[in-house]
Amino acid sequence: MPFHNFADINFIASLLFVFAVSYALLVKSNVIPVKGANVLIALVIGFFSASYAPLAQFLQGLLPIAAILLVAGFFLIFARNLVGKGQKDAVPSAVALATALMLLAVLWNRIVPLLPAGIDPNTVLWVLGILIVLFIFYVIYNHMPQGAGAQR
Repeated sequence: MPFHNFADINFIASLLFVFAVSYALLVKSNVIPVKGANVLIALVIGFFSASYAPLAQFLQGLLPIAAILLVAGFFLIFARNLVGKGQKDAVPSAVALATALMLLAVLWNRIVPLLPAGIDPNTVLWVLGILIVLFIFYVIYNHMPQGAGAQR
């Protein structure tokens, strides 16, 4: 029988993942403007898709990579919104960057096995370091007073 035990962690994790993705797509596309209907439709889609055992097992293998990508995406959106609003206080940017670096340091041993074969972890760290330095320069550039670079 290809259906799951509903108390299984694979079922619950798959249900939450499919629910979150389908709810976000329904809200973003604005197909149904009623929020309660979007929640109900996303819950039904999540329940039916997570109750199919092969899909739940596939999602269980996919969830660690998807979680890393979603956290990275949320951080990039957060950083873009934080820096893009012309904010004069650099403390929130520094706190967000420091938090991301601490999470990276704590979770690095778990992230390394998820890297595709053939990618050197040292290369990934170099690329991340270069991106962090570019982000720091971008934050500094946006927090400089207008015309400060033109003064001699």
